[in-house]
Amino acid sequence: MAFLVVLGLPIAWYALRALPRGESVAIALFAVLAISALLGFTKAETERIYLFLVPLACIAAAPALPERFLTPTLAALAVQAFTAELLLATVW
Repeated sequence: MAFLVVLGLPIAWYALRALPRGESVAIALFAVLAISALLGFTKAETERIYLFLVPLACIAAAPALPERFLTPTLAALAVQAFTAELLLATVW
């Protein structure tokens, strides 16, 4: 859950869209996540274990993000971060 909160739904969406396009960073990112999940490497505290992958997900999402959607995406991420801060009462 924390991985998606830090990542943000728009970034997750664009990173997933980069996957079928054959972006190497997206393929590597989702391969690590899938292998870790399937082999049970991260059965506890997965939120913290996967946090280092957030910058890689941003890099994977960047090519799939059309320039015209950059401002709305950044606004959505700001709203999501503010909402998470209010609901979770944590400093990230």
